[in-house]
Amino acid sequence: MMDPTPLSFRTVFDWLTADSRTYGKLLEGENKWKPVPCSGDWFSKHSKFIDWAVSEESCILGIYGPPNCGKTSLATRVSDFCKGKLSKDATIVTFFFITTPPKVAETEAGNIIRYLLSKVAFPEHGTAYSESVTAEYDRKCDQLVTIGEGHDTTTERVPSERPTWEECIDMLVGISKERPMVFALDGLNECAEQTRKIVMEALESLSKRSDKPVKIMVFSQPEDDIVSISHFVFRIRSTDYESL
Repeated sequence: MMDPTPLSFRTVFDWLTADSRTYGKLLEGENKWKPVPCSGDWFSKHSKFIDWAVSEESCILGIYGPPNCGKTSLATRVSDFCKGKLSKDATIVTFFFITTPPKVAETEAGNIIRYLLSKVAFPEHGTAYSESVTAEYDRKCDQLVTIGEGHDTTTERVPSERPTWEECIDMLVGISKERPMVFALDGLNECAEQTRKIVMEALESLSKRSDKPVKIMVFSQPEDDIVSISHFVFRIRSTDYESL
């Protein structure tokens, strides 16, 4: 990890999040869902979750069920469920897809992947960032801009374009050399089919190429294209929340 100056941190962070910061804050849902303490503990004790968590390989766990069966409540407690079962240095990112506003179906898949990368690349809230990200940032710098006002201006070379989702995956592969990662995506079925296809293709590529394990959890209604990519499948009934 590198210790950034305030200027370099801001410019690198904005490169990833300029178009998705408000979107990301909205979808994080940190204050939207407040499950009752200890709710969902049964899930963390289930054999399929444990098999997924203790596996030394990168893998995808799909949690599927109809609307209102408790998937989002489980997603809010991913960090709690993973404690004691995964490496202490693992970075855990939970992402909630919602329909309004804005509509996820209208959101570019690359915007979602860039947001996930930004949450992993800056795990210490501005005090450090990943070398693989800054290396790609430096490589793509191709235009000069003036920053600041009056006598406090400075000229800096910055990228003219934000990274593609493929480049984001390359950076995440680099980060996987430093630490394991966990991504939990809730409500993936809310995406347009093409959007979720790219998102899952990107994360599946990451899981195959990563150095240290990358664990992925998908909470969704059971769409065939989503279920097909899971290594472990966990189905929930709407009546009793138990695995089928």
